Amino acid sequence: MGKIHHEVGSTEYNVWYKALNDFTEKEFIEGVKAVPDHIGYLDLPAFRSLIRMTKSHKSHRYLALEKPKNLLSGEELRARIAEMRKNLDI
Repeated sequence: MGKIHHEVGSTEYNVWYKALNDFTEKEFIEGVKAVPDHIGYLDLPAFRSLIRMTKSHKSHRYLALEKPKNLLSGEELRARIAEMRKNLDI
């Protein structure tokens, strides 16, 4: 909406509110952080495309490495390695 905003509850405010309601709070905040780099007038379609550019696609979640569960402590890990070396005669 440029550097000027409309009053809360006004028609223009409600249009923006409903049009941006499908984004999460995190996605919205990332879009707001990207606004200073935007060149030109910031209308609703431009802001929506800016938010879409900053959010990662859901398919990227499948490529992300997950944190291993049930990690061993350092002592347990060394003990298991020692046991494997003993079993393998290394």
